[in-house]
Amino acid sequence: MLCARFNHGIGKKQGRNEFVIRLQPSEAMYMKLTVKKPGLEMATEQSELDLSYGMRYQDGNIPEAYERLILDTIRGDQQHFVRRDELRLWYTQHKACKASIIQAAARNILHSESAAVS
Repeated sequence: MLCARFNHGIGKKQGRNEFVIRLQPSEAMYMKLTVKKPGLEMATEQSELDLSYGMRYQDGNIPEAYERLILDTIRGDQQHFVRRDELRLWYTQHKACKASIIQAAARNILHSESAAVS
C-alpha cells in the first residue's frame, strides 16, 4: 500500500489529507481531503473520494495478481518477460556498477581510516 499524507495548513488543526493506493488484495485508490463546507461559514469537513475496485466493479471479474500474466503466457504474449539478451546486458551492467560501488566504498573507508590516524 502506498499512502501519501499531507500536513494541514496554518491555523486550526484539521484532518489529514491523504492519497492511498492499495494493491493486492482489495485493490483501491482513495483520497481523504479536508474541504470547505458549502455556505458562508469558514467551516471544514473531511471528505472522501473512493475507488475500490471490488465495490465499483461488482458485476465484472477482477483477475488475481498473476492470473492475467499466466493467461498472456498461454496465449504466447511474452511482452512482460525479459529476454536473455536483456538479462545478460542488465547483469553485465549491474556487475560493473556493483564493482564501482565497492571500490568507492573501499576508498572512502581507507580515506576515513587514514584521516583518523593522522
